[in-house]
Amino acid sequence: MRIKLAADLVKAYKKGDKTKCGTEVQNNQNSINAYCDKMFVEDPAQNIACKVKEDFCFICCQSEFGSFRMSDRKECIK
Repeated sequence: MRIKLAADLVKAYKKGDKTKCGTEVQNNQNSINAYCDKMFVEDPAQNIACKVKEDFCFICCQSEFGSFRMSDRKECIK
């Protein structure tokens, strides 16, 4: 139980790298696939959704910035 709670807290406070979600990546399907395969190994449905070019930015920004970093997440999505 403690391990799950700790993992959830780490995920919520995660501050990632918005360049991983940038236009350079968005314009390259191979880069999108590589990112999604790395980030969503254990969630096949999320992996497939991530690889949709139109959804990539939103999913990437959600993955890079936790729920306690909403301002960073919104900036990433812009």
